Amino acid sequence: RTKAPIRAYTTGMATQVHRSASPTASVVTAQEAMRALQSGEFAQVIDVRSPDEYATGHIPGALNIPLDEVESRLDDLARSGPVLVVC
Repeated sequence: RTKAPIRAYTTGMATQVHRSASPTASVVTAQEAMRALQSGEFAQVIDVRSPDEYATGHIPGALNIPLDEVESRLDDLARSGPVLVVC
């Protein structure tokens, strides 16, 4: 299976990831990420913290993929829309 490129939007707390032909990154605020979560804009939420950090609290429904595993687990990202990556 071919892996699609990714475009990411980052804040200190969150990254919005899109599959696209030209990967880029730009900043979104935590408030923008929260509004997008509330409106159902994201197809998936990925928490890239360690399993121990994830266990202390996370966004309901978030999938834990530690940062050092993200590249090898790109196929686990939703293909149906944007993905919010939280750190």
